[in-house]
Amino acid sequence: MAREISISSTDTAPASRGFPWPALELGNSSYEEWTYTISVENDNPGRSIYLSHSIKGAPLIRKWIDSGKVQFVCTVAEPHAAYREVFVSDTNEQMIKWSPNNLGAAPLFTPMIVSTIAFHHTIDAVTDGVSSLWDGKVIQLQKGSRLAVFPTFALNPGLGGLLNFNVDENMPSGVFKVAPSTASGFKFNVFLAKNLFLHLRHGSGRSEPIGANVMTHIVSAALTHLQRDYAEDDGEDGWRSFPALESLSEWLESKGIAHWADEGFDPEYAATVLYPHKIE
Repeated sequence: MAREISISSTDTAPASRGFPWPALELGNSSYEEWTYTISVENDNPGRSIYLSHSIKGAPLIRKWIDSGKVQFVCTVAEPHAAYREVFVSDTNEQMIKWSPNNLGAAPLFTPMIVSTIAFHHTIDAVTDGVSSLWDGKVIQLQKGSRLAVFPTFALNPGLGGLLNFNVDENMPSGVFKVAPSTASGFKFNVFLAKNLFLHLRHGSGRSEPIGANVMTHIVSAALTHLQRDYAEDDGEDGWRSFPALESLSEWLESKGIAHWADEGFDPEYAATVLYPHKIE
């Protein structure tokens, strides 16, 4: 069954990247009214997905789509394994395939719409559906310019797909810290001492007793942050505005585990259910 994820002009988000042309993305106020929906079907779980892009509103992008000036792109990345691949389609439907042997964790997907050619355009704010601040401006796009960018997401990743591991050379051996980030979607930046980073950088290191127990501790810290900062279920203006957290809450519920906005949520219990301590 296909799963749909949408972002729209009514969503709240941090400031955007600041493209020198109107861009459709969370936090960018260039377009007045729009919805960008990604439909994902888990074609071959762990190996491929069938992805479809759909835009409502944003007449300027719709015009470029209809005139064939765009391509539909999805990047697949797994930072821990230094893996990144770009898939490009001339239509809004794509088959995305990858080899699980290349990955140490759940892959991250970033859909986008880019220009296929270099061209210029003089903006009419009314007909193009953009902010009046752009009216009359001549914009110059290059081949590959990003016209719409969807937040990075993972499919039922658990917490693994939200953990961004970073080595901190200044940390004493055996030390780590976890810091939530909403700079692009939602993720946790995990800063680790060099010895921990080297042990956890591959999936196999996380499954061995020492690595598995460190992962339990990391997950517990991440869930504690969620309970502290997102305990209030404040609808689409809060944690539900992040597709990654929506997916995570659904994943926890599918395993019969309360999530951070539920009464009685216990981060340590949840972490040890998901990542039990290994004793040999």
